[in-house]
Amino acid sequence: MKSDGSCSSARTAPRGACSPRPSSTGSAGLAPDPVVAPAVAAALFAEGVNVSGLRPRRVTPEELAAAWRVVALGCDPGALAPPGVEVLRWDDVPSPSEHYTAARDLLAGRIAELLAP
Repeated sequence: MKSDGSCSSARTAPRGACSPRPSSTGSAGLAPDPVVAPAVAAALFAEGVNVSGLRPRRVTPEELAAAWRVVALGCDPGALAPPGVEVLRWDDVPSPSEHYTAARDLLAGRIAELLAP
């Protein structure tokens, strides 16, 4: 959940991917902020990731339909996720805007678990 109480969801892989691991990832939200939170952008930049040219965006129905797994942070994509799409609710992830390091570490661990053979 972001600092304003809105939520994010991330599409982790297209449906029908040949590999058991995701072949693409993406990030989009149900109610995205107009810009990447300055604290998050600064923390990412300090780690070598420049997001200055990126803008948060709304997830599309087509992305959800193409996904085989959706990770939701602080929200319930509910009826937006088509039948058969696995939805993981990670509501305990702290707001990256307020607790960047804790959120990053928790997300990194969970993503590693998802990608583990």
